Amino acid sequence: MENESPLHASDFRFHESGTITTERFVLIGTDPCVLFTERDFGGDSQILEPGEYTSSSIHFAPGSVRSVFIGAGFQVTLFSGDNFSGHRTVVRGNGVTVGQQLDGGVSSLRVEAIQDA
Repeated sequence: MENESPLHASDFRFHESGTITTERFVLIGTDPCVLFTERDFGGDSQILEPGEYTSSSIHFAPGSVRSVFIGAGFQVTLFSGDNFSGHRTVVRGNGVTVGQQLDGGVSSLRVEAIQDA
């Protein structure tokens, strides 16, 4: 049996239509939220379902999230501090890069489905 190399976040290309492509297959942007440790959807990644996440439930060091993909029909509230503190930014839609308002990254967040997507 031949082993395939695992996919890395940088293997994916995100499109405004919500489609995510790689050289191996195509995904539809149905994940509510995907966090990345590097800008422009690079580095390590973590998929999040709707809910509340503090630094203890994010798999990266506090403040190390540098970009986030948000699926159609979802809204994410990003906080620069843990336990929903610090600077707050609300984002909706497909493919949002975090960093300009949150220089230290993201330490906690809320993922919610929205009705008027």
